[in-house]
Formats: sequence, structure tokens, C-alpha cells
Amino acid sequence: MQRVASLVLVLCLTATLSSAAYVADNNVDAEEAAEVAEPQVLLVDNSLSAGRVVPYQNKAAVGWGWSTRRPSPSTRRPSTRWPWASRGQTTTRRPTTTRRPTPTTRRPTTTTRRPTTTRRPTTTPRSHDQSITWGGVYPYDVQLATRTVYKAASWMQVNTLNVDINAQYATIHCIQVVDQLQTGKNAVVSLTGGGVGQRSARLRFDSKRGEPISYLVIVWGK
Repeated sequence: MQRVASLVLVLCLTATLSSAAYVADNNVDAEEAAEVAEPQVLLVDNSLSAGRVVPYQNKAAVGWGWSTRRPSPSTRRPSTRWPWASRGQTTTRRPTTTRRPTPTTRRPTTTTRRPTTTRRPTTTPRSHDQSITWGGVYPYDVQLATRTVYKAASWMQVNTLNVDINAQYATIHCIQVVDQLQTGKNAVVSLTGGGVGQRSARLRFDSKRGEPISYLVIVWGK
């Protein structure tokens, strides 16, 4: 019985010592983990407004294997590929082309007004001048001949008259036959021989039935 009691006592002591050693080992591991997991991390805050660097301490580590994250910086480095995609970088855009406004042309509004006063059209008497001219007067021309052609009217008869003009040492440039009646009932004049560029001319006058013949013939030349 004594042997059994001593054996039981030895076993109890052995178990007690092993448990104490295990607890001591756990305490040492916990202290080492705390020493390893509690580093003093100093981070830099770039205070742009104050113009200085201010260190600050992060929160304490919790448990074994916990790692601290680096704080994201306030400004990112501009990428070399896409420089406009970085923060804090101002991109310059090309100015948009402004279109010129198209001018709107309006049609002028025309208002038609009624005339306040209505005038009767003045009727001018119809001209019955039967004068006729052949050729033209040139500078330094002179009158080669002047003749009045007249024949009284005969009742219900047609009068005929021939007039010959001769310029022996000159050339005829113009022949003017001036109507003396201005009634439209004078005789019909025709050039039957000679004329402009010649030294003689022959004129024929045919009156209307029962009407006179009244003309003035002027010949110009040089």
C-alpha cells in the first residue's frame, strides 16, 4: 500500500511540474509576441499647409501576426504613360472652336401706299413732222445750196415736183429737207439721183390728194 501511495504521489508531482512548465512557456511566448507586435511606427504626414513634416503614432497592434498598413499618401506620383490620369495634375484642354453665328437676313417689308393725289396723264400732241435728213454735217462744212420748195394745193389732184441740186466744185455731205407744215399732210420726199458723196442730187416730191407741197432744202458739203 505504501508503494502504491508513493507512486501516485510521484505521478501527481510530475503532472504538476509539467503543467507549470507549460504555463511558463506560454507566458514567455506571449511576452515575446507582445514585444514583436508592438513596434513604434512613425509615419510622415506631409502637411502642405504648414510646410513642415509632422510625425504621428499609429494605433497599438492587436494580437500576434498583426501588421500595420502604410497610410496612402495624399498625392500620387504622376504616371509617365497617362500624365493626365494622376491626382493633383491639371490637364490643359484645347480650346473648343466657336462657330460664327450665321447672320439672319430678313426680307424688307414693303408697304404699298395708295397715292394721295391722282394726276391725270398729260397728253402731248402727236408730232407730225415729216422732215428727213441724208448724211451728216462734218466740221468745216459749208452750205452749198438752200432752196424753198412750195406748190399750192389743187382740188382733188396730186402734185409732183422734181428738184435738182448741183455743186460743181464741192462734194455733198448732207441733205436736209425740213417740213414747213407740221400737219402730217405734206408731200412725200424721195431721193431719185445723186446724193451724199456726189456733186449733184435729185429730189422728188409727191403731194397727197388735194394737199400742198411746202419744204425747205439745205445742202451741206465741202
